[in-house]
Amino acid sequence: MTAKHHRLSELCYAAEGLSGTTSAAALRRVGSLAGSAPTGRMFGAIATLTELSAEAAGSLAEGHRSMAGGDALAAREKLADAIKRLNRLTASAIPDLGMEAADRRKKG
Repeated sequence: MTAKHHRLSELCYAAEGLSGTTSAAALRRVGSLAGSAPTGRMFGAIATLTELSAEAAGSLAEGHRSMAGGDALAAREKLADAIKRLNRLTASAIPDLGMEAADRRKKG
């Protein structure tokens, strides 16, 4: 196995694992908003999560197409982009994720 192939495999596994975590966080956020947020705020938050999700899905699909076409370099770039987008989606779905530990303790 070459180093390039190994790196591509790592990106695939990372994207696969992160997509499940991100999806669960986004669904929990939507459920939380549905139970407590005013309608306008809920719509805006869900629209943001939907947009970020679509961007990540597009990058994953492009990575898959590149892999199927044998273009490992393009596949690695698209999968790395998908991971970046999944991280942004997760951060949007979990509002306190970017807070420092001390700030979370103060918040309760």
